Amino acid sequence: MKNMQDFSDVDLNLIKNALNHLMQDSAQNGGIITGFNYYYALAHPSGLLISINYQHRNQDHLEAILEDLRKDPVLSDLLLPERTAELKLTRDKRAVYFFRKDWPLPKDKTGKLMRSVELFNFYTEELLDRSKLDSAETVNDIPIYRDVKYLIALRELDGIEFNLNVKTAPEACGALKLFRTKGFRLKMTETGLTYYEQGKPVYAKNPEPWPDSDKTPCIILGKQISDFFPEGIPDFKKVHKIALIRGNNELSFCIHKKYQSLLKHAAYEELKKHFGASLQDVIAYANNAFVIEYIDTE
Repeated sequence: MKNMQDFSDVDLNLIKNALNHLMQDSAQNGGIITGFNYYYALAHPSGLLISINYQHRNQDHLEAILEDLRKDPVLSDLLLPERTAELKLTRDKRAVYFFRKDWPLPKDKTGKLMRSVELFNFYTEELLDRSKLDSAETVNDIPIYRDVKYLIALRELDGIEFNLNVKTAPEACGALKLFRTKGFRLKMTETGLTYYEQGKPVYAKNPEPWPDSDKTPCIILGKQISDFFPEGIPDFKKVHKIALIRGNNELSFCIHKKYQSLLKHAAYEELKKHFGASLQDVIAYANNAFVIEYIDTE
């Protein structure tokens, strides 16, 4: 976060300490937050504006999404200059979050750990040996890391946030259908959870997912999107998106079942006291698998 120049050194120290407390408490007593994102540019000049928001870290993946959008006569309007001028189509993203030992390691085309990520001991910040991670599918494949008790976190050094500026119900329905069918590496149920056969997850096919689709993608919908779905969105849960914004810098995270615990936590109260209106709290919707496997992980 050292390049977040719109925050002073005093601000950044306070933020770092608060986030460490919130994440440490997550580890010790069942969860406050499990990670956060930060950005050096805003998606919208007003601050926090969410329409359809999607997180990834691979440019080839993004190009595949853009190709599908261009081919669709309805969804191609989402790429019109007036739409992308109002809400930035993409922006660079950094992230830190807990990483479970049984999750697939993010690999590049050569099969090695992506250069844009690093795994570390959350308490000491000591990096895990990249050469060992290169030859493994999960952290559990490496005995010296599988058997230790400390928490592992991932630092994303170069990610992408993708924003679609949705204005109509056909756009909302079409975009969600596209992400549901091509954004998940694994086959999903109608409620957005991993589909299993004989106790094993099934990989998605027909159509093939976008290149390097995640096992559990992150799809965030703004509150206004719910107006296009009067019967509800069965594979999404209502969450709170918390964002600390100053100038062009943003730090944000989503929270679900631990929201009330967050509001009562001394570290969050300190952030509110110090930053005031710069700390925003808005209703959003996140896909069920992401909420259950990332946000509510205990």
